[in-house]
Amino acid sequence: MPYGRDHIAPIALDLAERGFAVWNLEYRRVGTAGGGWPGTLQDVGAGIDHLTMLAEEGVRSTSTGYGRGSLRGGLCPLVRARG
Repeated sequence: MPYGRDHIAPIALDLAERGFAVWNLEYRRVGTAGGGWPGTLQDVGAGIDHLTMLAEEGVRSTSTGYGRGSLRGGLCPLVRARG
């Protein structure tokens, strides 16, 4: 899949090796089984919920985050708005 998780994996690995907490989330896209509304939003929401669970377990803080790609552009704000 173009621009999937593998596309950014080398950058995520480099950041992790430098000590950053990195989560490389994947989600269903329009044109793939279950992609589009509401599947894509559900996938991103599940990823963000998992990060919250990890923070509650003390794995890493998610109080400060940085999104890159389409997550940053529109999906994260939609997921965060769901309450």
